[in-house]
Amino acid sequence: AYGEPHPNPQLQKKAVFGLAEWYKEKIEKAKLIANPGCYPTATLLPLLPLLKEGLIASDFLVINALSGVSGAGKKANTRLIFCERSENMCAYSPGMTHRHSQEIQKEINFISGSSAMSFTPHLVPLKRGMFVTTSAPLLSGNSNEIEHCLKDYYDNSPCIQLRGSKIPETREVRGSNRCDISWHVDNGRVILMSAIDNVMKGASGQAVQNMNISMGWDETLGLPLFGEV
Repeated sequence: AYGEPHPNPQLQKKAVFGLAEWYKEKIEKAKLIANPGCYPTATLLPLLPLLKEGLIASDFLVINALSGVSGAGKKANTRLIFCERSENMCAYSPGMTHRHSQEIQKEINFISGSSAMSFTPHLVPLKRGMFVTTSAPLLSGNSNEIEHCLKDYYDNSPCIQLRGSKIPETREVRGSNRCDISWHVDNGRVILMSAIDNVMKGASGQAVQNMNISMGWDETLGLPLFGEV
């Protein structure tokens, strides 16, 4: 995924994927936690419960993700400077060429056995924020059953907010460790929408959440759950 050999492959079997809401019990006992990327976090949280309960198919998943410029880090690159990004947006690394697409597919495969997905990230003129829209074939159920499924998985997850039919916005989660999720059923498919702050729930915030879990502390310790005003 990163174009070079893994520096410590012997550690891979000891590492736990740190998607906090899914691997909490393993994280509690882990010595090495692999913190998820921002794209996988925002994509997988609404998707995995529906896959696990067989409400949607893992074939023909179409994932479109929009990220603020901070998602690219602080590298010196002309295309990332303010004058290049302001009033400008574009897709990049489409299909399965983005390094985090393999991270997403790995987790989906764990649940479904196999998957066929198209992942297209976009760079948008925001400093921070991420919005992901995923379209998946609906195998059974309706909007109410999707709501019940997500509530079963996330009712006790303080960093997840289910919005129903109200589409979330990135400004509502800015500065918080929250992932807001909504859904819409249309023409035999479900459209899942999620918003996170890519440098909080998509990066350092989730790392703190994982640390809290591993230390036996309240998982929200030190983490804001409400966006900046």
